[in-house]
Amino acid sequence: MFFEEKIEWLKKEFSASDFRVPYTHATDILKSIEKSFIIRKDVSRDLVNLGQYFNNWKENIKHEFELMTIQTHEFEDCLRSLNIDTNYWVVLESSKIPKNFIADCRPISINPFYCTLHDYLFIVEKKYEWFVCFQNNKLTQTIRVSKSGSRPTPFDELINVHGGR
Repeated sequence: MFFEEKIEWLKKEFSASDFRVPYTHATDILKSIEKSFIIRKDVSRDLVNLGQYFNNWKENIKHEFELMTIQTHEFEDCLRSLNIDTNYWVVLESSKIPKNFIADCRPISINPFYCTLHDYLFIVEKKYEWFVCFQNNKLTQTIRVSKSGSRPTPFDELINVHGGR
């Protein structure tokens, strides 16, 4: 199943309050996330890869702090830390899609959304107070969890359980 087909399946599988693709405002939302949490390229000094925007977030997170590393099978349990009635900006980054793809998700739809690519997933609090990156390592079957932002995340409580920093 191609990525676009998976997105269409998710839109049918979940209600609009649980999973929505903000096509009209996606660029503005991604810009706001980048402004808050991503180190922006200074094109006046570096002309290589001018199309960085909305790409390569994993290597350009501002003030990144590693929370923990979990086993791949623990990802769904990790999502239980999120408030089930709250929507979050959820962004996928993958070499299989040309730029980061954003959705407006409740926790119930995040795992199926992540399963569409299994590369990098970013969950962002909608007031831009925190940003969490999930980096999947397919070889070791682990996910590195890191954060950025000024506020505690729902995942901070899991540090003691998983032996993070």
